[in-house]
Amino acid sequence: GAEIEAKKLHLITDFAATPATVVGDVVRLQQVFWNILRNAAKFTPPEGLITVTTASVGQGKHVEVCITDTGMGMNAAEIGRLFNAFTQGDHAGETGSHQFGGLGLGLAISRMLVELHSGRISGTSKGPGQGSTFTVQLPVRAAAGSESVTGTNSFIRKPAITSNMRASRILLVEDHEPTRTALTQLLIRRHYVVVQASGVKQALATAEKEKFDLLITDIGLPDGDGYEVMRAMRQSQHLKGIALTGYGMQEDIEQSHMAGFDAHLTKPITIQALEAALASVATVAPVL
Repeated sequence: GAEIEAKKLHLITDFAATPATVVGDVVRLQQVFWNILRNAAKFTPPEGLITVTTASVGQGKHVEVCITDTGMGMNAAEIGRLFNAFTQGDHAGETGSHQFGGLGLGLAISRMLVELHSGRISGTSKGPGQGSTFTVQLPVRAAAGSESVTGTNSFIRKPAITSNMRASRILLVEDHEPTRTALTQLLIRRHYVVVQASGVKQALATAEKEKFDLLITDIGLPDGDGYEVMRAMRQSQHLKGIALTGYGMQEDIEQSHMAGFDAHLTKPITIQALEAALASVATVAPVL
């Protein structure tokens, strides 16, 4: 990329993995590796080294991609919050200024995308100033006859729905497009049917035309708030709701419950917290 050339970084590759096919979305996987490479270039000093290697692991059932840099490295605390949204490392400074740019969303979205492909992502470092290594493991296609979905916007195969079962329908309201997309894919993978909206007006207009079982909405929206959507849909459709906010104070949770929400998730949202919230809404079950 331009930053690698501008900083005269050295790039070494060693693609030792046995040729194999990964079932997934080409565009989304490119986004994952671009996010990691961009971070490596950003935090590596001029004339530093970035190494990209691949290997077959797990008796050939997975392909492992490692991207190692000779950059700023990370301490234990930074490693612990690597994949949390809206956070950066301690290099952002005590004032919270993002001197290296961005909102810390790249790795959080990368983790969601990798997990959507049934893979794993991790980051390690020997310490500050000693570089970092990011490792992505993805399963390879098990059988030659399996279908590979590439270059599409939707890479999760929808479950077959028979006449005696119906996929629970979720209205997801979130104005931040990357977050909305990642959450949508996570829910689709869990066999929910998801309809998206980016604000109050669009959500209410959609609710007038379609029936839903569950509302998942951000509270802070550009044209109002999620409380308004929850109250309206609770009254018209008697559905359950999960609130998404950047605040987790007791008063925020109480306000969510007063508006009719059944669960309250504080950003950054982890996969485990999302699954727990979905499980708590017992009457909204995905098709298995």
